Amino acid sequence: MLRAGASDGELRAAVRAGIWRKPWGHGLKDGVLPAGRGMSQIGG
Repeated sequence: MLRAGASDGELRAAVRAGIWRKPWGHGLKDGVLPAGRGMSQIGG
């Protein structure tokens, strides 16, 4: 969009649309426990 010359309003609308489509929550299924390690411990 930036390279195509989108206006500030078009960019704002695209960001808002992306946020509204984003699923709520973290996506871990019920009963699944996280690894219990920090990002630096798993290489992130």
